[in-house]
Amino acid sequence: MKRNGWLLVIISLLAIACGPVTKKQFIAEHEHFVAQVAVDYENYDEDDWEEKNDRMKENWEEVYPEIEDEMSMEEKTELTADAVRYYLYQYRDQTLHMIDQADERHLEILKENMQIATEAGVDFVDEMLPYFEEMLPEFEALAKKLEKQFNSKDFQRQLEKSLDKLKDRLEEMEDIEIED
Repeated sequence: MKRNGWLLVIISLLAIACGPVTKKQFIAEHEHFVAQVAVDYENYDEDDWEEKNDRMKENWEEVYPEIEDEMSMEEKTELTADAVRYYLYQYRDQTLHMIDQADERHLEILKENMQIATEAGVDFVDEMLPYFEEMLPEFEALAKKLEKQFNSKDFQRQLEKSLDKLKDRLEEMEDIEIED
């Protein structure tokens, strides 16, 4: 009889553990996952990234839709920022490599389009300003979280490396003369 009691306790605990993920559990797990990637990403090989991508896909395609309606705009924004950070870590080297491999014509096109993008950006901001003002509290909360993450020593070290590479590339772009 005592054996059946323990069996019931074990089955109950397993049922609780296998139950649906709560919003709080999902957010904590996702933040931990991205933080771990931020620490270890330089050591990942293709198989590691495939495993991490499978986990991201499962989180965003299976778990997130189940709890999305329970989340505030701030929580959604924070999760999205973490997802962007994840992909920045994954594709940072490929992006820098592509920039390094661009020939002069690609750099000329980029310089020409920077002006267009700047002008379009100003128009976009003018139209979107009322919406941004509505979302100001969420943006402020996100800014505080990002500031905390940006002030971490690991992020500062990585940012410094990336900015040095970008600075070198921009200096190379300035040396290119655009033919009319």
